[in-house]
Amino acid sequence: MREKINYNWGIGSSCLNIGSLHTTLGQYDTALYYLNRSLMLMEEAGDKENIAASHIHIGEALMLKGDIKRSEMEYLKGLEMADEIGHKKWEFEANKGLDVLMINMKNYRRAFEYLSAGEILKDSLFNEEKSKAIGKLEANHEYEMAEVERERIKNEELRIENKKTERRNLLQYSGILVFLVFLAVGFLLLAKANVPVRFAEGVIFFIFLLFFEFLLVLLDPYIEQWAGGAPAYKLLFNAGIAALIFPLHSFFETLLKRRILKQRT
Repeated sequence: MREKINYNWGIGSSCLNIGSLHTTLGQYDTALYYLNRSLMLMEEAGDKENIAASHIHIGEALMLKGDIKRSEMEYLKGLEMADEIGHKKWEFEANKGLDVLMINMKNYRRAFEYLSAGEILKDSLFNEEKSKAIGKLEANHEYEMAEVERERIKNEELRIENKKTERRNLLQYSGILVFLVFLAVGFLLLAKANVPVRFAEGVIFFIFLLFFEFLLVLLDPYIEQWAGGAPAYKLLFNAGIAALIFPLHSFFETLLKRRILKQRT
């Protein structure tokens, strides 16, 4: 796919991976074909990091193939490029490969030099990785603490909003209750007044209608919870409240009619 779109850097990257895989499989000639192709494309792209990587992988394949001299040359080119750009990982890999190569050549003094340089780079890489890991942990901790603080603020705002809602509802319920009390007082005064029966019936109906609506508003959260949002169950609960209020309405309506008629006689 990268060849179809002429993506040369991507082709070089793929060749580097394929070449490394063939080295692992022991197919050194195939590995060298892909690795040399990778080197050429990376040099065209000017990617020094992958130029160093290509040289080092070529050195490894040549060493395993038994071409010691060319292997040393490739390793040294990779080491020089890695050192030039300060890429410690590839410096370490080059020194590690040269250490093994020098042991195979029985040049133990140089092997020890590359081994020592590799150990220093290994420690440096470990410290860098450790610093990155600590930095990542600190960043994660700060993020988590920020999330906890955001959640706390959100919960506090929600609590304040709920308190405001509760206070508003309490005031409204209290106001409705006071209004119903005034209506009840008015009902008592109405019983002593000489008013038309139809008017009295209308007043009684209005009072109980308001009382019914007040109960619906007051009990709605509980009804919603018990009914589970099902309209049929809500209607059943509302009908039950109406059934409880109806006898009271009939009783007070009959009582009011009797008093009005008694006063007229």
